Amino acid sequence: MSYLIGIDPGMNLKDRNTGLAVYNTKTKEIEHATSYFIEEAYFKILEYKEVSPIIVLEDPSLITNNYTAAKYGKTLPAKLKIANDAGRNQGAAILLFRMLTVAGFTVLRIAPNKRRQARKGNNKLIDLLSLYMPTKTSAKQFEILTGYTKQTNEHVRDAATLVWGKTIANIELLLKL
Repeated sequence: MSYLIGIDPGMNLKDRNTGLAVYNTKTKEIEHATSYFIEEAYFKILEYKEVSPIIVLEDPSLITNNYTAAKYGKTLPAKLKIANDAGRNQGAAILLFRMLTVAGFTVLRIAPNKRRQARKGNNKLIDLLSLYMPTKTSAKQFEILTGYTKQTNEHVRDAATLVWGKTIANIELLLKL
């Protein structure tokens, strides 16, 4: 077992917004990183079944203080869209978790609010390295942090930073907590 797969789930009908990244802990490289429809992501993960990867799934259903539109100071339609998207992402995470565990995968679920957001414009490697499973990295920050130069979107970068730089032992320890 030398693979970790990071997933940033999303679900809608028009966009491939489930980020998926495959990290090889032996070579310390991201071998695959792209965004999928949720069902495509599931089938892509099944391709790795024989190498017994550990899945690290960002799961918004683990957030104890659910989305509160009041703090975002937007119009009512904008607040409703955010709440709707958050609910869909929670559903996507729960669905993926169930499907992957039934398929026999080990899955570590991480609440998005346990991750640390990268500050816009801060491209210092030392600052990026200090973040726990950094999220919302820019393409430039992501490249500086991981060395990955292929095109990515925010979903793919969020999936990759769940697993980048981790070891199997790191993740197994988190599974015990």
